[in-house]
Amino acid sequence: MITMLIKLVVDGRCRRQFLETMRCLLGRYRVEEGCLSCRLCADIEDANSLLLIGDWRSVGDLSKHLHGERFRALLASTESLSSAPKYSVSTVADRTDFETAVELFGWVAPR
Repeated sequence: MITMLIKLVVDGRCRRQFLETMRCLLGRYRVEEGCLSCRLCADIEDANSLLLIGDWRSVGDLSKHLHGERFRALLASTESLSSAPKYSVSTVADRTDFETAVELFGWVAPR
């Protein structure tokens, strides 16, 4: 699995319009071939900072997305940002559920 993170800092005056645009785009991303999940998260310490998280089945699927119309629409919408988006891409070899992780690491969640 491939995870792409995009940090976005939105001018507060444009936030509402930007979020409406992103809501529309995320729905379209989620139906793209190879998209496992796509979500936009807010930073609770900085109201203008957002994090777009996309999980993709393969590098090929992400590459196809990055060269497609929907990603170009995202790039066009970033004109209202306060600063340039910051991108990072990670390859995830394996992901497990929480119960398995607890067994593996012997961690006990506080109550």
